[in-house]
Amino acid sequence: MGDTAYGYNVSNRILANFDLKDDRPRNYRVRVWLDQGYTVALRYPNGPQKFIAEGRKILERYHPETKVSNYLDEFSLDAPPGEVPEKWFSEVYQGPRIRFYSMKIERAPVRHWPPVNYQSLFQTKTPTIDPDKAPQIIESFAQKAFRRPLVPGETDRYEELYEQLINRNNDPKEALKGTLSAILSSPDFLYIQSTPAATSAVEFSNLDPRQYALASRLSYFLWSSMPDQKLLTAARRGILHREEVIKQHTKRMLKDPKADAFARHFTDSWLELHKLGTAPPDAKKFKSYSVRNLEPQMRQETQLFFQHILNQNRDVADFIDSDYTFVTGDLAEHYGIPDVEGSDFRRVILPENSIRGGLMGQASILTATANGIETSPVVRGVWVLENILGTPPSPPPPNIEPIEPDTRGAVTIRERLIKHQNVATCADCHVKIDPPGFALEAFNPVGEFRSFYEDDTGKNTLEIDTRVTLHSGESVANLRELRSTLRQTRKDQFLLGLSRKTLTYALGRELVVSDRPSLDHIVEETIKSGYGFQDLILEVVSSKSFIGELKTSTLIAER
Repeated sequence: MGDTAYGYNVSNRILANFDLKDDRPRNYRVRVWLDQGYTVALRYPNGPQKFIAEGRKILERYHPETKVSNYLDEFSLDAPPGEVPEKWFSEVYQGPRIRFYSMKIERAPVRHWPPVNYQSLFQTKTPTIDPDKAPQIIESFAQKAFRRPLVPGETDRYEELYEQLINRNNDPKEALKGTLSAILSSPDFLYIQSTPAATSAVEFSNLDPRQYALASRLSYFLWSSMPDQKLLTAARRGILHREEVIKQHTKRMLKDPKADAFARHFTDSWLELHKLGTAPPDAKKFKSYSVRNLEPQMRQETQLFFQHILNQNRDVADFIDSDYTFVTGDLAEHYGIPDVEGSDFRRVILPENSIRGGLMGQASILTATANGIETSPVVRGVWVLENILGTPPSPPPPNIEPIEPDTRGAVTIRERLIKHQNVATCADCHVKIDPPGFALEAFNPVGEFRSFYEDDTGKNTLEIDTRVTLHSGESVANLRELRSTLRQTRKDQFLLGLSRKTLTYALGRELVVSDRPSLDHIVEETIKSGYGFQDLILEVVSSKSFIGELKTSTLIAER
């Protein structure tokens, strides 16, 4: 295997380096500080990429005594039970290895106790909690959790729970933790509600609960977090529903760094970027994907592209076709863009007649619509219909055999699909799906440009033909012409689909028939304003569907 091992976290920083040049047992103590949610991965840079495949070769050649019918049990818990080998592979293997005897996870040391969040939560500057402050702590926490003023007597049941818990264990901190956990289980925390769960609107003093629900709806739409004090103040004054007020707050919130959450979560939802990384590309065929850590760079390119169009209020058609994008040095090399170095993202003007531009030329989309091994014009074509044209195809009819890949490269996917279209029930959908999918065949499973298909050995086989005739009759030769055609002829159609996706995300639910007037108004006003993406957002937040009384509760966790 290798003579040196490195420890990496997911951001690819080197954390530890230690030698493995002999077989002497060694003990190493490595202390690593990681951000929350990060994990450590240990790899041999020059070692086998797939241990199961390499292990099989070692067993067959050097250790046949371990090779029985279930020798894969060494590597997989999914293997069926069978014979037990005479010796395990780990008993006979003599090469270098990393062996963990124990692992201890420690949290970062706190310089001052209690920390600020402890002081804020329990309203104390010492480790000791004053039991007499329990009602005050519960009320303050509930008001923040419910994102509105409390109804008189609304915390009584939580105070009763606290008394039960304190009588059980006589520990104020543990009793408060249990009580605050109950508050976080309340529908008033989990849902955006126009009426508090514990009372009716009539009992809500002279404050309109719908104003606070609107504040939460706007905040979770743009920030994926609770409303700030300015939003709550507007709700308390009962003016947040006014068009000029909610638009003013929206512009303010979009300038806040917390609006980055909108770019992350909405692109995951709309463009299906949540699929990126679910089918990692073959490490042998696409080494640069893992060696250069391209996956997070691909995702960030799309998010920066999205934020730029939003913040600059650019024409929404830039999503279809643009002469710019955002890249690092590694991503630029992946795309074949010259004169870009370094790990920082920057906006670059694409070369004239570039195959890139718009969402359909970005590696994040092209990788998320592949399975890590091969591409399918059907999958990518469906993605274009759903997310660019807003016209998702009908589900495939039952009892239709899937298209099997030809790994030998003897027949093109186009030829196989032509035979597939001989089935009458398939032809109607495939005549819409396949053309945009074929235009995207010029990119491999990690979004690199290609002119030929490859066989399993990496050798070029058949030339890729991206010429297509769209369902509407236009003929295009490649993705560049497809983007230009769609921008010129499908701009309003794209705007309608984008408006539908945005309003759905903003409301946190599927649209219904009663939302159609709001959707039509959003599209009409955005067109009048010049197709600006920020103008679209402003029309969404001021629409009747968004501002109107909430007919049903919206689960925050669904966002």
